[in-house]
Amino acid sequence: MSCLTLASIPMLFTLHLTSLCIAGLLQSVSKADCAAIIHAWPLMTSLELFSPVISFDCLIELASGLPNLNNLKLNVDCKDPPVIQDIPILSSKVSTLEFYYKSFPPKDPFHLAACLDRLFPEINSQINQSTGKDKWKWEQTIKLLEIQQRSRKIRE
Repeated sequence: MSCLTLASIPMLFTLHLTSLCIAGLLQSVSKADCAAIIHAWPLMTSLELFSPVISFDCLIELASGLPNLNNLKLNVDCKDPPVIQDIPILSSKVSTLEFYYKSFPPKDPFHLAACLDRLFPEINSQINQSTGKDKWKWEQTIKLLEIQQRSRKIRE
């Protein structure tokens, strides 16, 4: 089977889903696709898209539009997230956030950690399967995110 887009399988959006896992079939996931996911499945609790790399804007859309999400596993372009003021502060229920090996590493781990903290304030586990020269950027991002979230909990 060749690679698809979500728009090429409209029947998928007629299903009443709370969990979706697509591995290896998608060519891309656009901002319009993210909007369609939010519209079709507002009660989604688990979303796993293994293949395409999505933009950070799509990540923001999914985090904002799927309030019941607790498991999110994606490939995300984290090189240049938006400025912190453009990231909404959410009360997201996502506890498991996993960026897969195709995710682009951040240029600035501290900035990415601050962005992720605004989107996902209750993360219990973050895993990146990245190996190689950029692995330290992911490890630093995770450590910074853990510190930010722990210090907030202490203040509360």
